[in-house]
Amino acid sequence: MTPVLAVRELTIRFPNGAGVQDIDLDVAAGETVGLVGGSGAGKSTVARAVAGLVAPDRIDSGRIELDGADVLRARPRAARRLRHAVHLVFQDPYASLAPTLRVDAAVAEPLVIRRTCPDPRERAARVDAALDAVQLEPRHRRAHPHQLSGGQRQRVALARALVTRPRLLLADEPTQMLDASLRVEMVDLLDELAAGSGAAVVHITHDLALAARTCARLVVLRAGHVVESGPTDTLLARPAHPYTADLLAAARRLHTRRSP
Repeated sequence: MTPVLAVRELTIRFPNGAGVQDIDLDVAAGETVGLVGGSGAGKSTVARAVAGLVAPDRIDSGRIELDGADVLRARPRAARRLRHAVHLVFQDPYASLAPTLRVDAAVAEPLVIRRTCPDPRERAARVDAALDAVQLEPRHRRAHPHQLSGGQRQRVALARALVTRPRLLLADEPTQMLDASLRVEMVDLLDELAAGSGAAVVHITHDLALAARTCARLVVLRAGHVVESGPTDTLLARPAHPYTADLLAAARRLHTRRSP
């Protein structure tokens, strides 16, 4: 079966020397794969390239295939159409929401921009369904972002993704801006939403233990290179690379400190 996302030997270079090299990544429909590594590992660079947010002249080589079609070699209109099936959830839910838009308008915005749901009644129904899915209370749906908590804003960000009915969801540190008590809850919600929609999900995080809750497979990045990848259970039980072992030890210390 053709994966929803297939990244092959992707190399990206920036003038400051940063970037990624020879990245391989596959995600099937209904599967969640963790892209794990510390700050500067290249995780967000890969996600932004998949979403079309990296300038083409920075991509040296490789392929990014969505449902078997290479978007890097597709004509611009075809590439845009393919990427309409991709939605990126940023780590800062406040910065990613327009402060002047109420929640329901913010969730509807992707449909308006892409002109994929011109009927106002159908659009409103899809917005309500997305907000129901992320369990945002009706009384918050006419609020502005500054009137919501961090957890509520992240639920709105997830609803904005769901309303587009994406084939691929890129969740870039979706719990980074949340309190510790909300992080597990939000990761579990993301997993439920992915299972319910059948979307392929890339969960980008520095927290190996948090990724392990929902990810079937893990891809570990360090300094722009994949150092290890494989089934989550295998990597947790027998990390083959010292960097993976270090990430696992750090995650265990972090979660031990957070435990009561």
